[in-house]
Amino acid sequence: MISSVFGKSRLINFLLVWLWILLFVFLDRGMAGDAEAWRVFLVDAVLLALILGLLQFVIAKNNLTTQHHIALFFFGMSVSAHPTSVLDVPMLGALAALLLGFRRILSMRSLQDIRPKVFDATLWILLASLWFPSALAALVLVYLGLYFYQWENLKNWLVSLLAAAAFFVLLWGFGSENAISGYFTRVQQEFMRPDETQHPWFPYLYWTAFGVSAWTMARTVQGLKSGLSGRLLSLRLVFVFWGIGFLWVGLHVHAHPSVWLLVFVPTSVLAAAAWETLPKYWMREVMLWLALAAAVVAWISGVMQTV
Repeated sequence: MISSVFGKSRLINFLLVWLWILLFVFLDRGMAGDAEAWRVFLVDAVLLALILGLLQFVIAKNNLTTQHHIALFFFGMSVSAHPTSVLDVPMLGALAALLLGFRRILSMRSLQDIRPKVFDATLWILLASLWFPSALAALVLVYLGLYFYQWENLKNWLVSLLAAAAFFVLLWGFGSENAISGYFTRVQQEFMRPDETQHPWFPYLYWTAFGVSAWTMARTVQGLKSGLSGRLLSLRLVFVFWGIGFLWVGLHVHAHPSVWLLVFVPTSVLAAAAWETLPKYWMREVMLWLALAAAVVAWISGVMQTV
């Protein structure tokens, strides 16, 4: 049933995922009679629609999966398990910038206009670091993309330095010298700063998610045919994005609980790619129903802990 709905690329699927997430956000917030909460909710709803649109755009333009909305379904299930993550406007801004940067990295696969793509990707990641300084770790994806697609041209590797210079010129132009010094201060204070306190069950959740995602990647690679080598390289970049996301979670989840959003994106893509490789329809359907059940159980568990 779920496969027949989200297995096709239709606008209604986008709306279903969007409304599903907003429903859980509404239930978590309990906004009855709170006008300010409603205004924030509407802003988050618009930003969430932007994130969903960017996610599907990146997937479709780079052929990470075939034409369906299974990745959106997995993303919706992931977010509904932790709905308050979409209430963090700065993190949504960082995620939007990272998606735009990642789109440019994946487009290096065409081997055309590499330098503008490196420039744009670097600039988007630097912009993401304004909201989330640890986003600078995503620069690894830029250099990994260059290594995959055109490592022999040294000038391409130096373009990111030009993008960094442009970023600081823009920062100085729209702000001041204090804006630049303040940026470096935030980076120094937060970049790669581990949390001192973690929830007692966090290691179990962390390694469970690691195991599931590792299985997803293995199943994806196993199912890909040799003629899809370009897609395989793109999925490897997605997998590295996933690894960086879990690094962010491990280091910052206490200070920034919404950092889970940065893991949900690559995990949903990998899960959708793995879903495609399942040979039987009933296997695909079971995988989707298990994701739905896990999301609801995780949300109920979170509610029970706050009662």
